[in-house]
Amino acid sequence: MIERFHNTFFSRKFLISIISLLAILYLISLYHRYLQQDEPWFGEQAYWLVKEGNVKLKSMPGVFNWSSDMLIFHKLFVWTGALLITLFGWNVYIFKTFIFLLFLACIYFVYRFSKQYLNNSSQLALLILVLFLGIPELIHRSFMFRPEVMVMTLGFLSFVFLYQSIENKKVERYILGAVFAGLAFLTHLNALVFPIAGFLFLLFFRQWKGLVIYSVTTGLVCSIYSIGLWDMDSIETYKYQMQHWPTHQDSFGEKIEGGIFGIIWNNIARLLNEHKRYFWDQDVWGVSGLFILALITRFRLLKQQYYRLLAYTIILIITVGVFTSGHSPRYLVYLMPFMVMITGLVIYHLRDSKSVVVKTALTIAVVAHFVFAGMSFVKIYGKNSDFVASHEQLLARLEPCSRILAPWEFIYNGIGDYEICSFKTYEYIEDQEKRKLSQKELMTIAAEFGMDYIVVDTKRKNDKNFPWFKEWEITKSPYYKEYFRTEEYLVLKKN
Repeated sequence: MIERFHNTFFSRKFLISIISLLAILYLISLYHRYLQQDEPWFGEQAYWLVKEGNVKLKSMPGVFNWSSDMLIFHKLFVWTGALLITLFGWNVYIFKTFIFLLFLACIYFVYRFSKQYLNNSSQLALLILVLFLGIPELIHRSFMFRPEVMVMTLGFLSFVFLYQSIENKKVERYILGAVFAGLAFLTHLNALVFPIAGFLFLLFFRQWKGLVIYSVTTGLVCSIYSIGLWDMDSIETYKYQMQHWPTHQDSFGEKIEGGIFGIIWNNIARLLNEHKRYFWDQDVWGVSGLFILALITRFRLLKQQYYRLLAYTIILIITVGVFTSGHSPRYLVYLMPFMVMITGLVIYHLRDSKSVVVKTALTIAVVAHFVFAGMSFVKIYGKNSDFVASHEQLLARLEPCSRILAPWEFIYNGIGDYEICSFKTYEYIEDQEKRKLSQKELMTIAAEFGMDYIVVDTKRKNDKNFPWFKEWEITKSPYYKEYFRTEEYLVLKKN
């Protein structure tokens, strides 16, 4: 029975049906797709770069000197956002569409690589695509203006060229592998894992000539990041802000404290805790479980027939574990093309296997993978709304050019007519001072920053981590009083 079910489930016809269903559900989910909390962070940086010539965050007064200049930012990603604004104007859906196109490009590259280098089988390539499209983390991030998908695409291209270089040893393959690894790093600092992984990959396969070419080229591309850091004052400011970065102090500190032995032990400890990344939540449970199950059950097969792919994947697993900040699943995105290729290969090779136990386990895991995908679509549909219209409707009731403490999302599209400031400032103050702010203290600081209005949404009403406006209960204050409230927002006005 399991043989028949396995063969039917992974048949070409059935795979195409699943891809079609996922594509339909995905396209429906794009309409009024929700805003993730970091999309304003990157969008605003690009906005001020276009409007005033340098990167800044005016929405966060009081945090370093970001209101006038920001030295630490993910340069290629922000530069790309600025280019999109210049070409198409200020619109979050332009940003989201750009990420979506990169996701489609990555799908194409994974499909081509699978057919050309893993097994000249369209069924295998389709199986890998089905697994890829069904990852909940990617269903969310593939239409989100964050760097992960861009890094994933650039990093995968780096791998493809380095993979090819092992066979043909052509100089241009080493150079292209280096360029795309360097571009990944310029897109996000945590993507340093790709330049390092490429170096270790070539070192492992003793590609000495290629290693020199790769190292020099990658170093040159990565050095572009030094733009704006060519004087001692900027370097000192950069170092200080990096060492005192809000919310990341522990993860940065644990990598460099305790001398050489402390560094070694701290990073071993980080690797021993990597299971947190792979099983963070239901958005990665399915793909992680499948990947680990595939590695355990068919490691020998992978080593014998797909040695280069396996070697690079293991190297990338280690570099992601050591060099990224924290155990967030967002950096697992870098690994996902490799995870689904290995999983797909193992499932494909089980066609002629008599191992009923392994077939049953993997089939159940695949079903669970798609159950989690379905749950992610339900979650997205529930969060989607016409947020731009909602923001504009509320802002129309406030005085133009006023300074407003509001949910960060209000910069889409209120940033041109109002001074939108974010509650993130107050979260960072709590983090830096290691204490909780009361509602009165927050209002006092907001008044010092010159806020004319405070807009509180339903998220803040029920926020357990930052309960400044719990249940929208407002204590008497010399600075602000209730102006009006709707079903979505409570608005306070300065006295």
